[in-house]
Amino acid sequence: MREFIKLTLAEQDYTFRALDLDQIEAMEPHFETINQSKGTNGLMDKEVRAAMAELVCASLKFKHPDITPERARTLVTMGTFKQVLEAIAGISELKGGPGEGVAGQ
Repeated sequence: MREFIKLTLAEQDYTFRALDLDQIEAMEPHFETINQSKGTNGLMDKEVRAAMAELVCASLKFKHPDITPERARTLVTMGTFKQVLEAIAGISELKGGPGEGVAGQ
């Protein structure tokens, strides 16, 4: 079982950590916001962008304690959005098989 995963964002390596139980509970509404947007081109919704920034920040905090949601917003692009979300959900064991949503959705 992996607890960490490295991704290159904005030409720098960032180490994401699996969300702990408190983070999973706190981030659940953010996962729900993102899941509800799937298939509706909802990645452009302000709420989805804000939710993603919070998720990224929570997952990066362990190895990158100075990260902020504002900084996280500058790291994730439309091209990396899905990869980042899948990395966080995957290492946190919040994703089922193909076609299943994140956080058991």
